[in-house]
Amino acid sequence: MWNSQIYAVPVVKRYKSDEQESLKDRSRKPKTLVKQKINDELELLIKSIRIEYKFGPQRIHTHLLRLHSIDISAATIWRVLKKNKFPISKSTVNKTTTFAITGLFLEAEFSLMSQLQRWGFIHMERA
Repeated sequence: MWNSQIYAVPVVKRYKSDEQESLKDRSRKPKTLVKQKINDELELLIKSIRIEYKFGPQRIHTHLLRLHSIDISAATIWRVLKKNKFPISKSTVNKTTTFAITGLFLEAEFSLMSQLQRWGFIHMERA
């Protein structure tokens, strides 16, 4: 009941002022974008940086800020790339680095175990 009252009161007020025309549905979409940050030139610049350097939104933001003194958020740049159907790559972990670090830890653990065995703190039987 409450929701229907919220909708009905403005419609009744409009009907009293404009009669039949007021009963048509009105769009809630804004008529103009007041603070539109991106123009065609800036969009072209973002696309060219993406194509030339293969940067993601954050690096494009840094590039624009440092070289062109243009401050646009990475989220806005992401929206431009998405609108123009540029693939947004997900960050991946370098597997080679991960294996190298894991190998270092295993090597360090093995050398520590052998050192402790030599000093007599632990006793390991060989199979």
